[in-house]
Amino acid sequence: MGNEDLLTLKMLRQNVGLSQVQLAELLGVRQATISDWERGKTEPTLTPSEMQKLCHLLNCSLAELVEALENIKRIHQING
Repeated sequence: MGNEDLLTLKMLRQNVGLSQVQLAELLGVRQATISDWERGKTEPTLTPSEMQKLCHLLNCSLAELVEALENIKRIHQING
């Protein structure tokens, strides 16, 4: 399986047709925060209810969201 086959936060966001700006506004965070999450620079530090809202906005389960966030780490480890 190549990196392009791994589920990522960016993929989840794009699958529901949201831009980084739109998702940021819906979550009440900055666009740069979404960008940082997608690049693996930082991880979301959300309350359980905020995490639930993110799953709802991305139309995914918590397990899928966790997988997407873990895959960002894997991709960065593989690519150095």
